[in-house]
Amino acid sequence: MDEILKLNNSDRTSIATLLESHNLPVSDLETAPVVFYGITKDEQLIAVGALEIIKPVALLRSLAVHPDHQKKGLGKQIITFLENKAKELNIQRLYLLTTTAESFFSQLNYQEISRDLCPSEIQSTGEFSTICPSSAVCFYKQTDTKVK
Repeated sequence: MDEILKLNNSDRTSIATLLESHNLPVSDLETAPVVFYGITKDEQLIAVGALEIIKPVALLRSLAVHPDHQKKGLGKQIITFLENKAKELNIQRLYLLTTTAESFFSQLNYQEISRDLCPSEIQSTGEFSTICPSSAVCFYKQTDTKVK
């Protein structure tokens, strides 16, 4: 298993390059309260994912795996890590938007949900309200079984 590390500001160029190669948004990387985690190999970022936390929920976003390293389970590894991190932070549900990975998230037990049923905290994020197209499919997953 590859080690997943919390990324910092010095990694922003590598993060943006990997996200842009997958046509994922980068316009709010400097302003959104997003925490990135990634896997590196030979000092190159090969997989990345992030949480935008708006307690008691969070937006799972910016999942990308370098093409040379796809189909090796790295995406699932990052998602599992982010889910566990969300549990540690007492996040009750993870939400995400995707235009290309519906089957991937369905296989990981994410449930499709109408965008208008998402909590206002999620709807107010830049990614949800202006960056992702309205055609993006919304998913959620319960992370805390003790939702109040």
